[in-house]
Amino acid sequence: MENQEIVNSIPTIIFSNYWLAKKLIEKNNIGKIYSISLSNPKGFEELEKVRCFCPNWKILTQYKEDKDWDKYTNDFIELVKENRKEIRQWIESLDNGDYYLCCWENTVNGAKCHRKILFELLSNSATMRGKAIYQYLD
Repeated sequence: MENQEIVNSIPTIIFSNYWLAKKLIEKNNIGKIYSISLSNPKGFEELEKVRCFCPNWKILTQYKEDKDWDKYTNDFIELVKENRKEIRQWIESLDNGDYYLCCWENTVNGAKCHRKILFELLSNSATMRGKAIYQYLD
């Protein structure tokens, strides 16, 4: 029972695209959306950005030019490592509840997205384990 209480007292961080997150929040009447993209789509312009989770323009521009996903992944992982202090602070500042980290990509059909990289890093990180429950939605 004590373990269930611990699970119920930590935030759930859900990685999704904007539209799916909005639909789930409207359906369940619970949760908060944050942007982890450099720009937001129409209708989501006012969302708070969690900049420590965003790729930078250099990484994004390079990927758009060369389409080298392995390089993008490595560069983004390095950026996340540089931001680890801010990431930890942000996660530790969350109360119990559902938090959606959103960007543009609809990954249902196999599109590549930094959201998946970030999800894997955080959910497999020994220092982040126990700080939140991590879920990935397509």
